[in-house]
Amino acid sequence: PGVGRWEAYRELANVATGRAADLLARLLGVFVLMPRPNVSFLTRQDLLMILAQVAGRGPVTAVCQGFVAPQLAGEALLLFDEASVDDLAALARGQGNLGAGEEGDGDGTDLALRAELTLDVTGILVSAFLRGLAEQLDLSFHQGQPRWLGREVRGQELLRPEQLRWRQVLAMEIGYRLEGRPLRCDLLLLFTEDSVAALDERLSCLVR
Repeated sequence: PGVGRWEAYRELANVATGRAADLLARLLGVFVLMPRPNVSFLTRQDLLMILAQVAGRGPVTAVCQGFVAPQLAGEALLLFDEASVDDLAALARGQGNLGAGEEGDGDGTDLALRAELTLDVTGILVSAFLRGLAEQLDLSFHQGQPRWLGREVRGQELLRPEQLRWRQVLAMEIGYRLEGRPLRCDLLLLFTEDSVAALDERLSCLVR
């Protein structure tokens, strides 16, 4: 895309990011710090470098969720570090929502709670983000179930080069942070190469 088109992509992502941040803030009762999304084409090596950078913060938990729409397909990837999963559990217990349930009475219960919350937040953020995109692009997304990509592993262990069958993807990268809290999560929306033409066509109606 040209310069004007890149700005349209960023604004598209910015509106969707705000939708997801607002929903997360209301669920957790905290203020969500929302940086401007980054939109770019990523090669396989670029994505592996991003995961390596995240790995610098220590072990991460990652959940992925596929999505499709007419002529569009992609994968959402949500990354949490260990402190963020702990903070998420503490916030959810305090708010009494997100399936927090009763206070855990052992490691097994706590692990189950942490896993449930991580999947819940993934579903919430991805659904809200895609809904924000859908409203702007006048289409509907269908989502798969969130699934584990890795739990408390190093970022570079999440994906191996041979697992990536594409050459490049259109990526929307968003880092969500909570004011005064250790919780942080990184959301990557990855659209396949074949999806770009359809996105470009729909965006052309917005930038005329």
